[in-house]
Amino acid sequence: MPKEHPEPITAPQVGGDKPAWHVLTLAQSIAAIRQQFQALTSSRAQQGLPPVDYFLPTCYMRVNRFGRQVLAQRKMLFTYLFVRDTAAGLRDIRTRIPGLRMLTVHDSHTGQRRYMTITDRDMESFRTIANAHSGELPCYRVSDIDLQAGDRVQVIGGPFSGVEGTLRTAPGRDGGQVVLAIGDLFIVSTGDIQSQYIRILHFGHGNRHPYKQFEAHQPRSLAALAAHLRHQSLAVDDLTAMQVFVQRYQLLQPDTPTLAATHAALMLITATALQLAPQREHWLAQCRSLLPGITAPQQRAMLQAMLYAATGDPQLAQSLQATIASWQPIKPAEAKKRTIATILAQFQPLHANGAD
Repeated sequence: MPKEHPEPITAPQVGGDKPAWHVLTLAQSIAAIRQQFQALTSSRAQQGLPPVDYFLPTCYMRVNRFGRQVLAQRKMLFTYLFVRDTAAGLRDIRTRIPGLRMLTVHDSHTGQRRYMTITDRDMESFRTIANAHSGELPCYRVSDIDLQAGDRVQVIGGPFSGVEGTLRTAPGRDGGQVVLAIGDLFIVSTGDIQSQYIRILHFGHGNRHPYKQFEAHQPRSLAALAAHLRHQSLAVDDLTAMQVFVQRYQLLQPDTPTLAATHAALMLITATALQLAPQREHWLAQCRSLLPGITAPQQRAMLQAMLYAATGDPQLAQSLQATIASWQPIKPAEAKKRTIATILAQFQPLHANGAD
C-alpha cells in the first residue's frame, strides 16, 4: 500500500532526474493550496524558471448550507494532489509548502521504497475525464473494482476521446463505462460511453464474450462479402456493422493463436467487403502467417474457408474439398464442420464466375 513519507528517501527514483507526475498529500483547503502554488510559481518566474505543473482534482457537489441545497467545490481525491517535477524539484517544493507529503510504494525490483509516480499518458487521461465532468466525478477505491474482469479499451470519440482504461459493460448494452486506475490509489469512471466510441485493445482475462461477438459477426460479414462479389451495394445496416467492427477491433491484440486467427480472418473479410485495400492486404498477410500455427483440424479448416471466401485461391478450395470429404457424412451436431462446408459451397460459384 502507498505510504506518506515526510522525508526524502534514498531508494532509486522512477525516471531518475526527469520530470514525472508524483502523488502527494496536503491537508489544506482548495483555496489555500492554489494560493501556495501560485506563490511558488511566481517565485520560480522571478528566477527565470518554468511554472509549477500541478493538478488538484476537484468536483462540484450539492451540499446543505443553512437549509438550502447549493453547489460547492470539493476535492475529488480527499487530500491527494499531483505535481509534475523532478525528485529534486519536489524536495524543494516541500521545503516551501509545510505539510506537503510525498507518497511512496514498494518497488518489487529493488526491494526498496520509491516515490509513487504516474505516467504522463495516464495523467492526461485522468485530466481529460475530470475536465469533462461539470458535476461530481465518481471515484472508487481500487479494491472496489476488479480491473482484471474488463476489457482494456481506448475511447475514440466524444468528450473522453483518447482516454484508455478498462471497460465495464452495462447489462444489455454494447457500450458501457470506462474506468481508469490512478496510480495504485483510486479509480475514476467516465460514465456511459456510446459503443461507436470504444475501440478494444485487449480482452479481459477469462472473458468469453469475444467468441460470441465474433460468432455473431461472422455470418453478417460473409453475407456482406458475397454481396460485394456480386457487385451489389451493401445494406445500410450491414455497412454500418462492418464499419463499426473495423473501428472497434482494428487494434485488438488477441492473447491466443486461435482468437488471433479468428480475429484476422474476420478483419480480412470485413475489409474486403468494404473495399479497404490497405487493410485487406495487412489482414491477408496476418492470416497467411497465422495459418501454419493453427494445428486443430477444424479451426485450421475454418481459417482456410474464410481465406478462400476473401481471395478465391484455388489451392485453398482443393484443400478444403479434401478435408470436407474426409468428414462425410457430417452429423447434425457438427455445426462448425457444416459451416465450413457451407462457406465453400457459397463462395465457389462466385469465384468460379470471376465475380472477384
